[in-house]
Amino acid sequence: MDEHKKNHPDDHLHNEAPVDTRSELTPKSSAPVSDKAKSMKFNQMGVIAVVLVALLAGGALTWTLLNQSTKNDVIDFSTTASFDLASLPEVVAIINGVEVSKLEFEQSYEQSVQIAVQQGFDATDSDIQTQIKAQSIEVLVNTKLLTLAAKGAGFTATPDQIAAEITTLEAQFGGVEEFAAELDNASITRAELEEDITSQLIIDAFIQSSPEWSEEFVVSEAEARAFYDEVAARGGEIPAYDEVFDQIKAELLAQKQQTATQTLIERLRTEGEIEVLI
Repeated sequence: MDEHKKNHPDDHLHNEAPVDTRSELTPKSSAPVSDKAKSMKFNQMGVIAVVLVALLAGGALTWTLLNQSTKNDVIDFSTTASFDLASLPEVVAIINGVEVSKLEFEQSYEQSVQIAVQQGFDATDSDIQTQIKAQSIEVLVNTKLLTLAAKGAGFTATPDQIAAEITTLEAQFGGVEEFAAELDNASITRAELEEDITSQLIIDAFIQSSPEWSEEFVVSEAEARAFYDEVAARGGEIPAYDEVFDQIKAELLAQKQQTATQTLIERLRTEGEIEVLI
């Protein structure tokens, strides 16, 4: 069977990354992962992470809020930078004539550190820190390019759309009062949250109206089977094909969408004027 799907703009919200079926299918192994292997993996994941964060429209506030509710350890970001955050210039980049502030970089950097730590990387390692910094800049540039392009194309978000997203978030946190408490704990105002959601909505709409997204994304059963067989060939115990068929299709669909979005971002970078100052 074929999977024909073009997601609604709201589908990328709430920081729900595509299901990584590889982790579920990968045969169990007790072998430790070397630091070099971790570094290589982090580097390989960088492009995907950049695309995913860009798809989230630079949703720094919502991302932080959602992750604060689940993480147990507080990360001291002053110990995870091989450079002095405080010494950075107030303007870290200029994208198509628009300044990117140090605060925006710090938010992007902290998000990248959280991702690295959640993936099991040592965020105090200098090599990892270098990659985190590079990824943070990449995320900022891509997000700013998408935001400016979306606004320039006239995309807007209606009050009803914003309210609907907030209602969904409130449900995720257990109710209106619980969500308000989480906002307070994260030092996020209602206005900041609404601005964050607006950015997510307009970028999603812009991405999906782009030429790169003009064709329907199709995942065939043959592609899903090939993916499964590739993992199965590594040996070890994995779930039956039928049990993970839908998840495999979702993963492959997400990969195609990420590839299309990355192509869009590369076009915007080629057409734009980018000056990184750090």
